[in-house]
Amino acid sequence: MADAAGVSVETVYKTFGGKPGLVKALWDVTLAGDDEPVPMGERAELRAVWATPRLDEKLRGYAAFVRGVHERLAPLLAVLASAGADAAEVLAISERERMAGVSAFVAHLAGPADIVPEAVTDAFWALTGPHLFIQLIRDRGWSPTAYERWLAAMLAATVEDSRRA
Repeated sequence: MADAAGVSVETVYKTFGGKPGLVKALWDVTLAGDDEPVPMGERAELRAVWATPRLDEKLRGYAAFVRGVHERLAPLLAVLASAGADAAEVLAISERERMAGVSAFVAHLAGPADIVPEAVTDAFWALTGPHLFIQLIRDRGWSPTAYERWLAAMLAATVEDSRRA
């Protein structure tokens, strides 16, 4: 790995803390789509979703955001899923981070949408997972656009169902 990059192994360890740190950095750059040190929740694309006043537009924007993330991450996820313990730890961390992001988004929706946050958080977390994206796109042949439309509809149905509960 270091040889391919033209640096010493010591440089890799100092910079990334070894393979787990390198894999996490690769994941984070792929997730964000760039190497800017801006947390996902503070990125312009997601901030625009949060600033959207209408719930239906907000959910469509969130579905588009999720689609974009998964289009970038799906190939890397496929590699990391069978890459051993270091990669498994990075994937576990990324799932905790994803849950935190979903929880923050649902908390943002909770007041105006009058929803039950716990139930909606779990459903949004399940619906927006990378494995479901991969299954629908790769295994079932959906287009990314069809996935995005479906996801927006499922998120809206989840919110509506929570209002009735």
